[in-house]
Amino acid sequence: MLCRLSGRAAIVVLCGVAAVVAQERQLAAIDAATETDAAAVAEARRVGREVGAAIKAGGHDPAPLVKRLPAVAAAIALGTVGDDRYLPDLIARLEDTREPARIVALAEACCDLGGTVGVDVLLSVALRPGGEEVRDAIAALKRCVDEGLAVPETVTHDRTGPFHLRHRWDSDPARRMRVGPAAPSEALLVRVDALAARVADRDDARARFILTGLRRFGATAICDTFRADDPRPTVAIRQRILLDIGAPAVKPLRTALADTDGRAAVLRALVWLTTQAHESAALRTALASVEPVVLAAWSSLTADARAEAIRYLGQVGSVEAGRQLVAHAIDPAAPVESRVAAAGRAALLPGDPAPLLALARDSAAPPVLRDRAAFAAVARGEREGIGLLVEALATRSSPLPLLRALDGRPYFGYELHPDRAIERWRRYWTRYGRVARYTVTRLHTEARWAIENEAYADDLRNGWYGVFTAARPLAERVAREDAVMALADQTAPTLIAWIERSSDPVRRFHAAQMAAVRGLRPAVPALVTALGDDVALVRSTAAEGLGLIGQGFEYADFAAAIADALRPRLADPDALVRAQVALALARVGSGDGVPVLIDGLLDADRGVSDFCWVTLRRITGGRDGGFVPGSGLAARRAAVAALRAWWRTAADEFRPTPPPPKAAG
Repeated sequence: MLCRLSGRAAIVVLCGVAAVVAQERQLAAIDAATETDAAAVAEARRVGREVGAAIKAGGHDPAPLVKRLPAVAAAIALGTVGDDRYLPDLIARLEDTREPARIVALAEACCDLGGTVGVDVLLSVALRPGGEEVRDAIAALKRCVDEGLAVPETVTHDRTGPFHLRHRWDSDPARRMRVGPAAPSEALLVRVDALAARVADRDDARARFILTGLRRFGATAICDTFRADDPRPTVAIRQRILLDIGAPAVKPLRTALADTDGRAAVLRALVWLTTQAHESAALRTALASVEPVVLAAWSSLTADARAEAIRYLGQVGSVEAGRQLVAHAIDPAAPVESRVAAAGRAALLPGDPAPLLALARDSAAPPVLRDRAAFAAVARGEREGIGLLVEALATRSSPLPLLRALDGRPYFGYELHPDRAIERWRRYWTRYGRVARYTVTRLHTEARWAIENEAYADDLRNGWYGVFTAARPLAERVAREDAVMALADQTAPTLIAWIERSSDPVRRFHAAQMAAVRGLRPAVPALVTALGDDVALVRSTAAEGLGLIGQGFEYADFAAAIADALRPRLADPDALVRAQVALALARVGSGDGVPVLIDGLLDADRGVSDFCWVTLRRITGGRDGGFVPGSGLAARRAAVAALRAWWRTAADEFRPTPPPPKAAG
């Protein structure tokens, strides 16, 4: 064949063959590099650098390296080539790689291609207890990040150096890098746009992970997919990706606000990002730069976009934002629903309470708006709003959740006995109204929890709830439940919603159990509702929770209201529920359940009779009429007769001895 070619053509062909042979040798060297120990890893990294340099110098296609990921040599070679179109491939392999040496190599290669996610991964490795990978991560950080971030020279035993480095990195909005291209290539942006379009059309877990790892590139591409009235169900998924990206997503979101199309979706993503602002100075700084853009666009926002803007300003707004919200709340031309939302969020911001108090007194204003304005005035320091809310209870129930939110959310049984509850509220505020403290900090925290429950709904449904339902060894389950219990306060909005509305009885039971164990006072109305659940286990858990929460509250009217809710359930068709109700009544200072416990000693179910015996002894100071667990029917009847005779003479003066607080279930 060569003899038929001219001399110059033959040389070209021979060079092409030589190039192919050379690349095959380079790839063979990649494949031969082992990772069995520290020395082998070092050799694999050396091979990767040499092969990458050769491919780059020869202008060869680096695509075959992608197929060899996540091998250390392949990752280092791809980073050395420096073609950032392959950054998504490196990030994708980070998701399913567990070997430390490979993780470090992939992360370092991400840095070389301009991916700041590589620094995040290297920092997480540097904080590990020990190992060669920690030293490799520190070395990679020294090469990849700006000298101003002061990467530690050595690894200290307590890891303080990497810890402070992470803090400096997270606090630096510019995320300074010493390596990587100055700007992303067109080829990379095309790939990122395709990934964003794929996620916009359908949920793709792999694409979600890559877009999150792409940080600001991914955020920009996702923002470009938002449209007004987008019917696709993936809007929340895209907003969640932006939440996971964190501070680097703020600038693309701020830019997207200039486009009138899709502002509501953009603003909701910003609302979700506010849940992380208390942990990140960089994020707080970035979010502060969005407020002027929102205020400037206020008059041109659609109804949906304005609703999200109100939520956003209420979480991170300044005094100026507070003025805008108050101005909107008192504007009679604005929609009532929007005015109510603005008044509610104004409660979270500093400012003059006078306009809000005037609105609360305005008899021409809608009642729900007046109530919200009174609440906001109280939160801003004007206590007169309390009296307005209490008196409004006589004609409507809308002030109820607002009064509960102001001071520990006490429960006075309004849903069962409105007149009685109103008198309790009047006594409570007469006694405590002048000294009670209403801190915006707590209201801010609870508002943040509500947004977190919205943003992380899928995690709560699939991951958090799975702790209780998944089949796993008991020891592992208990350990995970302990970790989850610590999050119960933050998940209170979801717990309450599950107790009241979930169609899954197992979910209702565990939500009631967590509310009881954590003593969540906001959950009391939901637990009262759960006393009528069609599943006995849920009813008994709700009763126990009410007793535990009521026992820990020192105000007598609160305990009396819980007792009012419990008493009707003494006639529950389930014996164990009746016994739990009797115990709960004893915890709140009522002996009305003693006859139920006495009768329960005759129950054919040994578990019920033993529970009644133990409970009776606890609340009566050891009195049991000579009952012996497991004894015959005649002996049990004799003990019950003795106890009934005692109760006939003791009932009027009896005061139960509250059992020690304990965990439910």
